[in-house]
Amino acid sequence: MIRILRTIDKFSKCFHEKLKEVKKENHRIKLKNYGKFLQTVIQ
Repeated sequence: MIRILRTIDKFSKCFHEKLKEVKKENHRIKLKNYGKFLQTVIQ
């Protein structure tokens, strides 16, 4: 039982790390798109 809980804990930690990376990537993409949007507005 404890082993299963530990495995779930490890898995959830990995999942959270992945989620953070994905959020960072999404944020970067949003910033890029926003930059393009600003450029088209300025032009």
